[in-house]
Amino acid sequence: MNIIGQSLGIDIAAKSFQVCLQIKQADGHCKIKGSRSFPNTAKGIVALEQWLAKRLHSELALAVVMEATGVYYETLAYSLMKRVIGFTFYFLIG
Repeated sequence: MNIIGQSLGIDIAAKSFQVCLQIKQADGHCKIKGSRSFPNTAKGIVALEQWLAKRLHSELALAVVMEATGVYYETLAYSLMKRVIGFTFYFLIG
């Protein structure tokens, strides 16, 4: 399986956030690598980073798509920007 891309979708709320990690194959097919809910706390962010470390392809950039509602997304966004190398953020403001 030749993987050419990976993306992480994040839906944020005050108390939790849900993530879905997807990979794109060279033949154009996309597959879900995993999804999970985390508490929107410092411990939840650390748990997400550990979860990602087991699933990401380190040689590929990561596209992060996050719903930016209110201020709930800020701590997670800043944390990912500091710790995850080789990614692009896309914020959906609604």
